[in-house]
Amino acid sequence: MHILGGLWVGLFSLVSYYSLFSGKSKERSTIFVVTFAIAATLLVGVGWEIFEFEVDKHIAASGIDLGDTLHDLVNDFIGACIAAMIFVRKGYNKTI
Repeated sequence: MHILGGLWVGLFSLVSYYSLFSGKSKERSTIFVVTFAIAATLLVGVGWEIFEFEVDKHIAASGIDLGDTLHDLVNDFIGACIAAMIFVRKGYNKTI
């Protein structure tokens, strides 16, 4: 689920960045696309993990540990990398 979430957040953030304010010049390098997708995805992923930790601590008490959190963040990272790869391979950073 986190890989798909990372993919969605990565693609959504990239499409939003390149679609908004289309008249302005934007960085179009592959390194920027990868960095932007990863940063946006990990921002959302870390926020989700903080939320999950607080809900678990106050409501669920299911015992989520650091291993689960790191596994989720690695899966978010993988999804972001896939999103960046799709975006660059299709050439969307050059055409949008």
